[in-house]
Amino acid sequence: MVRLVFMDMVILADKDGVVDMTHEAIAARTNVPVKTVYEAIKSLEGPDTRSRSSKENGARIKRLDEHRDWGWYLINYEYYVKKSSAWDRVEQNRINKKRQRERDKSSDVSNGQRPSAMSAHIDIDVDIDKTLEGKNKKKKKKFEFPDWVDKDMWFEFKKYRKEINAPVTTTGEKLLLADLKKLVDSGENQTGVINQSIKSGKWKGLFAVKKSFNQENTGSYNPDADRKFEQYKKDIGL
Repeated sequence: MVRLVFMDMVILADKDGVVDMTHEAIAARTNVPVKTVYEAIKSLEGPDTRSRSSKENGARIKRLDEHRDWGWYLINYEYYVKKSSAWDRVEQNRINKKRQRERDKSSDVSNGQRPSAMSAHIDIDVDIDKTLEGKNKKKKKKFEFPDWVDKDMWFEFKKYRKEINAPVTTTGEKLLLADLKKLVDSGENQTGVINQSIKSGKWKGLFAVKKSFNQENTGSYNPDADRKFEQYKKDIGL
């Protein structure tokens, strides 16, 4: 606590290094117990054989008037002020650099750049990205549309998906074609499967043709519904 009380006295001192205050006043200003202030000041007034300064036998403070027990001037006050100012400059410089880094980071983000503390890290990141990009390009294969799919019907299905605000993505198309393949392999007619989804007006996927669905739309189950629907499209020029 001696060091803290002394630091408080440096702050409380006037331009000449004088602290013309009582123990109680110092305690009130610094929110330190009066007893602690008394003990610290007694220590600061005493000689210090380990002090770097030979003034007043190494004492840090000296009483202004020997006839009263309060009021002091700080020995080597200018030294402590300069030291404090130097630390203030170091701290301010640290704060300024921190703010500059934050501004640079903010600028990089707004410009679409990758924020980084060191340019060396950026170079490493870029090299890694390029390497991964090259590997991805090598692995990526061109999508080949299956020859077993009725392209006209598939085009109609994708057109329908756009109309219900659910356009088919590249990945989604692969998954849908895989579903269609399973249905066809199980004996379903691909035209019927696709028509069923289109006629529903809301289905996004492909499913096995339901008997009830055909009955609702044709009045009775008709295994040739798909063929007739295709003929109807041709007749009206679709």
